[in-house]
Amino acid sequence: MRHIPNLLCLARLGLAPFCAVAIVRGEYRLSLALFFLAGITDFFDGYLARRMSWASVWGAYLDPLADKALMAAAYVAMGVAHLAPWWLVALVFGRDLAILLGAAVLYRRVKQPGFPPSVTGKISTGVQIGSAVAILGVAAELLPLWFAPLGIVCTAAGTLASGIEYMLRGWRMIRSVNLAILLSLFSAALSSEPVRIETSGWKLWSHRPATAPRVYVDETVTRSGKGSLAVSGNNNASVHGGWEYAVRDIKPNAWYRFTAYCRTQGVAHPTWQILPRLDWQDARGKRSGQPEYVYQAREEGNWSRTWLEVRAPENAAGVVLQLYLSHAPAGIVWWDDVSFEEIAPPADRKARVAAINLRPDRTQSREENIERFLRAADQSAPGRLDMILFPEGMTVVGTGRSYVDVSEPVPGPSTAALGDYARRRNSWIVAGIYEAEGGAVYNTAVLIDRQGRLAGKYRKVYLPREEYERGLTPGNTFPVFDTDFGRVGIMICYDVFFSDPAKALAALGAEVILLPIWGGDETLAKARAIENRIFLVTSGYDHPTYIMDPDGERLSIAQERGTAAVYTIDLNRRYTHPHLGDMRGRRMKEQRTDVVIPPPRVDR
Repeated sequence: MRHIPNLLCLARLGLAPFCAVAIVRGEYRLSLALFFLAGITDFFDGYLARRMSWASVWGAYLDPLADKALMAAAYVAMGVAHLAPWWLVALVFGRDLAILLGAAVLYRRVKQPGFPPSVTGKISTGVQIGSAVAILGVAAELLPLWFAPLGIVCTAAGTLASGIEYMLRGWRMIRSVNLAILLSLFSAALSSEPVRIETSGWKLWSHRPATAPRVYVDETVTRSGKGSLAVSGNNNASVHGGWEYAVRDIKPNAWYRFTAYCRTQGVAHPTWQILPRLDWQDARGKRSGQPEYVYQAREEGNWSRTWLEVRAPENAAGVVLQLYLSHAPAGIVWWDDVSFEEIAPPADRKARVAAINLRPDRTQSREENIERFLRAADQSAPGRLDMILFPEGMTVVGTGRSYVDVSEPVPGPSTAALGDYARRRNSWIVAGIYEAEGGAVYNTAVLIDRQGRLAGKYRKVYLPREEYERGLTPGNTFPVFDTDFGRVGIMICYDVFFSDPAKALAALGAEVILLPIWGGDETLAKARAIENRIFLVTSGYDHPTYIMDPDGERLSIAQERGTAAVYTIDLNRRYTHPHLGDMRGRRMKEQRTDVVIPPPRVDR
């Protein structure tokens, strides 16, 4: 279905010679009918391309080609039939030739792939069509004689005006590449509104012609109404590149916000095939620091808003805004409403976290266990806290009972006791208990909010064989939860032996992973923090209890039973690699989602 606009363009292209032959043979009414039929195809192919989002790379070429072919055939035929003067035919052809040559010069100078259509140009094309209809209508004795000379005069005036305007626009675009940037930044200083980067001033970048995409300004797919910056894979599997825009007068260490809206077609894996980046430059035009990957995105209707707030390097003097498409041969991405603005530095986003180290022994019930844990939290972590983490299985450890014996519904008695405590401490709580639902029992960690309400739960996905053998059922999702200080994810114990739980939580935006754990590999736990660039908080029995930063450094550790690891983490602090930059954003955009990991199998 999406090829219907292209088929309509081909039909219009095929009508052009038949229309010309009818004019030369004096069959003017037939030529008018063919002309009207071509006009209907022109209307519907444009309507369907916009309405149904069926615009394509081929359509971007076929539509203007079919229009020009029809007009050229009609005017040449009218010249041969002595219905229009040859100077008018030459004027119509001369305008299109001048635009074609100007587009070639423009691309060579500023990498702008052609002229965006103008109002004057569209009016001129409309006048040419109307004049052709008028001349043929007079010849077919359907219109008064004075329609023909009026059409000739209007066509000449409109064609001259349009041609002159295109020449002036091209000259201004060549001379004002850098001026456009300066004016945009100047207007930003005078206004609190984000500065929209216009479509002029952008250039094509690719490493070499063999990997270059096709870039063009698309008036048919636009959010702003002013045209979008399109990047097409151009049927090239090795495509990598796109639009670039250089911004000057960047203030070192100042904060900036980049925002852009994109829309895609034929892009199977947008997280890594679509690459918006900020490439900082020093005063000499050399790379400053490391490029920033714009990875935050949210769907807004038919468009996706992507943005990043980031601090400029200490020696930055400029930045290149990059809108790339990578290895998507059948893909097209349209960019619109691109803005770049200086912002106030963000406030610290701090959260005070406590992880409890306690292992009750010879207790009688889950209720007694919970009481001991809450008493230990009061004694070892007094004062204001944003999050308190208790270990895995806090309702079974030391009781001598089975998982099934201590299982309970959620919400249930344990969540009620934890809720009362969370409300008294005005703190979020994560705690490991055993959940009964139907005939299943789950190893579950519950999340309680500051008001004592159940805010969420996570059922342990990776169960060791010992837990299967003792009647537990695994969970099957990796949820993340929004708190008033940031987004958190939860893993439980054996999850740490596998990379995908932490990977999934980080991909969903978790900034902190809370890990109630009985015992597990410390090296793997450290790897989960480093590889996903997240804070990791553990509360364990045979595994140590600590708070770890995204570099894998333990910020606080509870060495003794009955103590707590307590630390105030700053979720707005950036942990960057000196050579690789911000690996959190970089992993989000460079992770290969197209390469499928096969299920475990050993062929002997």
